[in-house]
Amino acid sequence: MAKRKTWIAIVLTVMAVCGVAIIALVGGSVYWIATHVEHEVTSSPDAANEFARERERFANQQPVLEMSGGDRPSMVRRTPAPAARPTGPMQTLHARFYDPEAGELTRADVPFWLIRAASSLTFLPEMGSLTLEEIEKHGPGLLVNGSGETGEQILIWID
Repeated sequence: MAKRKTWIAIVLTVMAVCGVAIIALVGGSVYWIATHVEHEVTSSPDAANEFARERERFANQQPVLEMSGGDRPSMVRRTPAPAARPTGPMQTLHARFYDPEAGELTRADVPFWLIRAASSLTFLPEMGSLTLEEIEKHGPGLLVNGSGETGEQILIWID
C-alpha cells in the first residue's frame, strides 16, 4: 500500500509541474507578444509618412518579394537572391503592416534567433512564400515591400 501512495504522489507532482510549466509558457508568450508587437490606430497619411521614412533606408535595394496593388489586382514579383550576400549578422526581423480599413498600423520586431528556432517556418504563403533558407541567402536588408488593392501597406526587413 505504501508503494501505491508513493506512485500516486509522484504522478500528482509530475502533473502539477507540467501544469505550472504550461501556465508559465502561455504567460511568457503573452508577455513576449505584448513587448514585441505594437498596434496603433492612425490615419492613412501618418502611416504613409512612416512607411516613406522606413523605405528611404532601402532606396537602392530590391526586396525578395514586391507586392503591387492599387487600381489593378495585386501582383507579386520575386527577386532572386543577390550573388554577393550583404555582410553582417541577422539580428532582428522588423515588420510593418498598415490596414487602412481598420486604420491600424502594426509594428513587430522579432529576434532572428527565434525565427531560426522555428526552422520549418514558411512566411507569407499568400504572397508566394519565403522560406528560412531564402531569407538567410538574402541576408540583412529589405525582404518584402508593397501595397495591396485596398491600400494595405507591408514592409519587412532584417538588420
